[in-house]
Parts: sequence; structure tokens; C-alpha cells
Amino acid sequence: MKRLIIVLVYLALGVMGAVAFGIVLAPNGQVDAATIQGGLLADNPSSSPPLFAGSEGFDPSSLESSVANSLTNVTFSDFAMSAVPTWTRRADFDGDGKTDMGIFRPGWGAWFVLRSDSDWTTYIAKGWGTNGDIPLAGDFDGDGKADMAIFRPSWGAWFVLRSDSDWTTFIAKGWGAAGDVPVAGDFDGDGKADMAIFRPSWGAWLVLTSSSGYMDFIAKVWGTSGDIPLAGDFDGDGKADMAIFRPSWGAWFVLRSDSDWTTYIAKGWGTNRDIPLAGDFDGDGKADMAIFRPSWGAWFILRSDSDWTTYMAKGWGMNGDVPVAGDFDGDGKADMAIFRPSWGAWLVLTSSSGYADFIAKVWGTDGDIPVGQ
Repeated sequence: MKRLIIVLVYLALGVMGAVAFGIVLAPNGQVDAATIQGGLLADNPSSSPPLFAGSEGFDPSSLESSVANSLTNVTFSDFAMSAVPTWTRRADFDGDGKTDMGIFRPGWGAWFVLRSDSDWTTYIAKGWGTNGDIPLAGDFDGDGKADMAIFRPSWGAWFVLRSDSDWTTFIAKGWGAAGDVPVAGDFDGDGKADMAIFRPSWGAWLVLTSSSGYMDFIAKVWGTSGDIPLAGDFDGDGKADMAIFRPSWGAWFVLRSDSDWTTYIAKGWGTNRDIPLAGDFDGDGKADMAIFRPSWGAWFILRSDSDWTTYMAKGWGMNGDVPVAGDFDGDGKADMAIFRPSWGAWLVLTSSSGYADFIAKVWGTDGDIPVGQ
């Protein structure tokens, strides 16, 4: 059944222009690779310039309020399944409280999940999807395990293979369009994954909420074309916030759910070509702002437990690796994981070892997409 939704979104942006951001210093891209030794990065050079010129404040033109007026005639289809019950761990498919090593193989339209509950000796394999689909993990059915979700851009549709039925039933919803970026997160705080899309052409988020039985949505203008969307609980209220990383500025902008989407966090952290990730690396119950710098093979994590004033830096990975943030060792903190396509291998630097030890598993091949981030 098709429904026509007329969306009217108004977002007050006037206060943004007056904001001056605190400057965050980080390596500027010119440090010699020899400074990365034994998994540790040399101290931040005091001479490094800021990665974000905060003195000029925020340019509100990047979030034109006129975009809100374009949010009309959004169509979506309800395919069949209604219910959705607890979004817990993003890629915990076996329900043991640890992140599993999951890959989606586009050429086969198949998922392969190496299970942490068997000490990485058994796996789940399911055919779900096709070439061109975008894989996501989240607990859409509320059983405490991650489900296998795909977003099909050519159809503007989500298909979620449910773990609570032992992978025999699914949820299908039309939500999105070609060019949208799908994001899974619990934005409404009901403990279930919602179906969110970031539409670069509008600079807008459209979140189909599980608490409404996927009948209602949240719409916010937040971002612009070229931004990278992320979901994470940066304010610690138990809900996912709408975060964007702007590569051209090397800056993060997080629209806070604890203020009913009226206030935000802005931090300069990163540079162009860095890969952003969200995860709780410091164990304070809030997401931290992490970047993986492929050219250095290094991670830089701006810590929420210090009110974004201190950071961790680790050399782990190399150019061509795909970073994934997840709790693979089950200590309640995010680990630094990379999937190396050229080896078909996962290398996980564990937080429980103080980032001194790692898990290594061969799982996947070149062309596979690691699931979890």
C-alpha cells in the first residue's frame, strides 16, 4: 500500500552563525611515518596547526533553510511485515554481547558471519541481497541480536532478515531513494533500530521510527552534500544522535537528541580523506569521535569523557584497510578493528588489553564489505 507523505520541516538555524568553535589540535598530516611505532603514535606535535578554523564560526549557508521547503512529496511503500521489537549491539548476530565479524559479499548476495560465541570457530551464512545493495546491521526485531538489513537504492527499499525467526522471516519497507545514504540507529529511544536515511541533495535526515510501527518519522535538516552521516549516542541519553563528518572542513557536527534536536556539538577533528567512525572507546557510555587515517594507518579518537579535550592515538592498519568499530572482546568498550581486503583478514586491536594485543582471523576476500560500521 502506497502512501503520500507531505513533509513540512522547519529548523531554526539563526543561532548557528554566531557560534565560534573551540580549536582542537591534532596531527596535520606531515608527521613522518617512522613516528608510528609499536602500535603507538608519537605525541601530537605542538607546532601542528588546527584542523578546523573555528575562529570564523559556522557558515549557515551549508544548511540552507530553504531546503526544508523541498521536503515534499516523499513517497514510500509498506510491503508486508509490521512489527519490530531492541536495538542493542550493532553487529552482535549471536547475542553473546560481543561484535561478530560479518561480511556481505555483493557478487553472491550473501552474508557470512564468524561467531564470537564459538571463539570464532563457527559461522552463519545467509543469502540476503544482491549486487548494489547496501548492508547494515541492527536489532530491528528486538530479540537482542543483530539482524541482516539491506537498503536497495534502486528500489528505495529496506529488507531486514530477522534473527528472532532463525533467519526465516523478514521486514520490508519502502523508505528512501537512489542517492540516499542509509543509517541504522535507535533515534526514538525505544530500544529498536530505526530506518534512517541521509539525503545529501537536501542535506536532510528522514528517520522511519520503529516506535510508530514504521508509520511515522522524524525529519531534520542537518548537513549538506559531501557530508558523511553517522549514528551514535554522543550525548548519553540512550538515543542515537544525527552526526555528520564534513571532510572538506575536517569537522564533526552532532545534532543532539537530548535537546529534542535543537542543540548540537561541533568539533574540528580530522582532515580530508579521513574515515569517521562512532564508538564508545573510553567506556563512559557516550560515543566518541574517531577517525582512521589510511595514509598513516592510524586511529585518532576524540574522547567524550574529557568533554572532547583529550584523545587517543594508535597506529593500527594501512592504506586500503577498512576500519570497523565494535566491541569484539566484550569489555564494554569499542575496539579498533580493520578488515584487510588484500588478505581477506580481520585484525582487531582490543581495548581489554590496553590496545596492546589483538585478534586476527582470516574471514572474507577482496570485494567483501565488512558489516558493523
